Amino acid sequence: MIVEQTLWTKESGWQPNSPGKLGAGAGLVFAFGSSELFHEGDPGAELRAAYPNAHVIGCSTAGEIHDQHVHDGTLTVTALHFASTVVRAAKVAISPEESSRAVGSRLAAQFDGTGLVHVFVLSDGLAVNGSELVAGLAAGLPAGVSLTGGLSGDGDRKS
Repeated sequence: MIVEQTLWTKESGWQPNSPGKLGAGAGLVFAFGSSELFHEGDPGAELRAAYPNAHVIGCSTAGEIHDQHVHDGTLTVTALHFASTVVRAAKVAISPEESSRAVGSRLAAQFDGTGLVHVFVLSDGLAVNGSELVAGLAAGLPAGVSLTGGLSGDGDRKS
């Protein structure tokens, strides 16, 4: 596995360099940032251009961790190149009328269980009950598939 990490701040731009060193070789990109960045534009557009073959996933946070520091108002990006791992992505819309367990079940149903070993999930922390979402996912995934992830956060911001 090859890892590339970078951090964007309003004061300094991209540090230590702009994203894209791995370019088309990246298969997965994690991007975590302050929600205000997403209101000001689409930071994902630059990432999708820098890593054209990667699944770019992420969410807003209540603090971004980069190296050994916690930041606010930034965007932290980790791009990964895998030698043989196959990465797949899935998403579902969250309906206010639907239970979080049912959302998890619908998401689990989108994965072909053949060769599946791990699922990483991100969800809107205000729109779901995390425990119920996990219960629905776990019930729908094949035995032995591990599950990790998190719920997006916005600190004390409500929008």
